[in-house]
Amino acid sequence: MKTYIIILLLIVSLFSACSESVEDNSSNSDNGVEDVIDTEPNTDGDITVDDEFTITNLPISTNLISNAGFDINIKLGSDVQLNGSMSYHNDLVSLIKYEWELTGKPDGSDVVVSAYETPKPTLKPDVSGVYTFSLVVNDGINKSVPDEMKINVTTTEQNSLPTIIFPYDFLKSNYDYYIKVDEVTFIYGNEAVDLDGDTLSYSYRLIQTPSNSEITEINGAEGNLYIDYFIPDVAGVYKIGATASDGKNTSEESVATIYVTDASTNSKPVVFAKPDKELSSCSFNIEISNGYDGDLGYNPDGLNYRWFTISKPQDSTITYSTQQNYTTDILVDKSGDYVFGVVVNDGMID
Repeated sequence: MKTYIIILLLIVSLFSACSESVEDNSSNSDNGVEDVIDTEPNTDGDITVDDEFTITNLPISTNLISNAGFDINIKLGSDVQLNGSMSYHNDLVSLIKYEWELTGKPDGSDVVVSAYETPKPTLKPDVSGVYTFSLVVNDGINKSVPDEMKINVTTTEQNSLPTIIFPYDFLKSNYDYYIKVDEVTFIYGNEAVDLDGDTLSYSYRLIQTPSNSEITEINGAEGNLYIDYFIPDVAGVYKIGATASDGKNTSEESVATIYVTDASTNSKPVVFAKPDKELSSCSFNIEISNGYDGDLGYNPDGLNYRWFTISKPQDSTITYSTQQNYTTDILVDKSGDYVFGVVVNDGMID
């Protein structure tokens, strides 16, 4: 049976000093899963981005998925934060490390990337133009294929390109839809930005439909960034593109992918994220925003969850209150950036 992985990613940044030890709550194991988790890669501490020769010569593995995030449009003088927290390891066990690289910048720029070994480094562009970045993640043994993103920087006198993310979730990332034939679906794209404050108009197009589908056009709700009453007529894969225009420039196209199954076929469950957290306490709670299953509806009781660690500060220890619920309490012993994921299962498909 083919396995599908749906991952919810939360990044938690801790700024206060934490105790160097954590309370052992391993007696509270849930369904035989050990709650004290310390899944360091075998070579933790031995591989760093300063060791250029070693990193460069790590073999590429498709089990490591790097995600540099969406392209960003900003005005000159603004700080910007990159976001690689949607990267992960397919085995759901090995921790990953991040390696950002500034691969291109405008002439005259002296910009540098701070904390380039973290999921979300920051920088402040110093001249207008296009800055390009590459993200590679590694587990100390293998590395991912690079993923790239760019930042378009304009002055206050220049018109900015609109930005659109369609569809949209709390992590400002695309997610796929998994629904049934004849199911009424609203496809939201609540993240459209124009830095100049221009009024935006939206347009949509059908990029792909099943060969036996009779749907030939798509209509958005007038004046709003969502598809109103999309009803697939046959099983298969549909793709819908959306763009935003300020009357001068048009955004890059953002694409929604919709996987449609008939009533007799099990649908893949999906979870939706809550925003990243910045905390001062080493004890905190993380949870999903909600879950959806095409066979069960929203927030179904029939879904099973498995939390896991994607990245954490070196030599830190993490204690989960449970790994098998939609919410879990976390205790850590070091300050820094922690990235967590969750896999959801409906009894048939992860």
